[in-house]
Parts: sequence; structure tokens; C-alpha cells
Amino acid sequence: MMTPEKFNKIVEKLPKGKTELTKVELSIASDIRKKFSDVDKLSISAAKTNSDLSKLIKEANGLIKIIKSRGKDADKLAKALNKEEFKVKELQKKAKEAAADLGVSPKDIKDYTLLDDTLFRIKESINESSLAIIQSKEAQRL
Repeated sequence: MMTPEKFNKIVEKLPKGKTELTKVELSIASDIRKKFSDVDKLSISAAKTNSDLSKLIKEANGLIKIIKSRGKDADKLAKALNKEEFKVKELQKKAKEAAADLGVSPKDIKDYTLLDDTLFRIKESINESSLAIIQSKEAQRL
């Protein structure tokens, strides 16, 4: 920006008839240069921000694809675990029937208690998978 002293020196050198017009022109020219400089700085800042944002969006899109894929994997595993839960319950039922036929407790059958542990693990895994599926779908909506 031009200092008032410098501006006055320039004005003094000008012919007196055009002084007022020249003062206005110099003042406006100075304002124009200042505005150009301000806008130039903002444009440079905006370009950097837009570039950074574009990179982040590309990364986010990549992550969303991975999340979508992992969500599908979690869904497939949850379905497989549901099938296994049914099979374990059927095996548990058969073991109880066989124990009843022999007149013993099902717990007397070797490894029978593993069925309860297995059912617990299946249910725990299904719950975790369900939560992962929900979170995956929420992330995809973002």
C-alpha cells in the first residue's frame, strides 16, 4: 500500500488541472492492487485446501470400499455361525437322547461340556459380527 507521503509527492508533480482525477485514479489503483493481492492469497489457500480435501476424499472412498467388503465378510460369517449353532444344538439334542437311552447324564459323555462352550462362542461371535455389520453399514452412509 502506498504511504500518504509518497502519494502527496506524486500528486505535487502532476499538473494542477488533473490533480483531483489523478488522486482518485491513484487511490483506486492502489485499492485494486490490494484487493488483487488479498484475493490471490485466498485463492492459493483455497486451492491447497481443495487439494487436501480431494486427497482425503479419495482415501475415505478407499476405506469405504474396504469397509463394505469386510461388512460382507462379516455377514457371510454370521450366516455360517448361525448354521453351526443349529448343528451344535442338534448334536447336543442327540447326545441328550443317547444319554437318556443309556440312563446316564449327558455330562457323563466325554467332551459334552464342550458343546456349551461352543454355543457360547458361537453366540458371542454372532453378536460381534452383527455389531460389525451395523457399524459397516453406518460407515457406508457417511
